[in-house]
Amino acid sequence: AAGVTSHTSIRFGVDENVFMLGCVQKPGRYPWQSRMSVLMGIASAGGLTKDALSQQVYIVSDQQLILVDATKIARGETNAVLLKAGDVVVVGCRSERVKMYEGIAY
Repeated sequence: AAGVTSHTSIRFGVDENVFMLGCVQKPGRYPWQSRMSVLMGIASAGGLTKDALSQQVYIVSDQQLILVDATKIARGETNAVLLKAGDVVVVGCRSERVKMYEGIAY
């Protein structure tokens, strides 16, 4: 029809989730939210397991590896760290057992 325009948006390589792995209660994929902090991500995954090393939280973001101390953040000793869509968070574990998530060992 005359005067009607159509626009199609296609986004490649953007994942609107964060991935919570390692020693969290429910490892998996969670919806990313604007202003989502690493502590909010951990809470989304049911919190830490008893084997968790909260001082060793790794974030893979924009092909960089960032080490975060969640204990210091929770105590207010350091600034909150915000997650981006597509980030992968891996909480360190005291035990050396290997977990699997969708075929990925971590």
